[in-house]
Amino acid sequence: MAMLQDFATDIRTQAIFWLVIIDLITGVIAALRTRTFDFSRLGEWYFTNVLPFLIGHFMIFSLTYLGVDRLPEIRDLLFETLVTVGAGPAILSLITSIKENVQEARGTGTT
Repeated sequence: MAMLQDFATDIRTQAIFWLVIIDLITGVIAALRTRTFDFSRLGEWYFTNVLPFLIGHFMIFSLTYLGVDRLPEIRDLLFETLVTVGAGPAILSLITSIKENVQEARGTGTT
């Protein structure tokens, strides 16, 4: 139970959560502005963008959480490094998506 609580309160998990919310909002705004909004695509977006990021981050977090105790001398450094590296791709991808959504909503999309 402690691992799930640590996962939920981890700064990287919270960053991913808030970036997903911002990505959703900016994506909906961009789709409404360009008149391409389709409610049924939200489920597809969730299963192809949100779940893989969260599952991947949770897998790396939990494996690192459970495995670092075997190396007590470098436990904290190893944990922080591995979890941050694991969260990096999700965070970068979400920031890129938000940037694209904002550009599309402003009519300056990259085509």
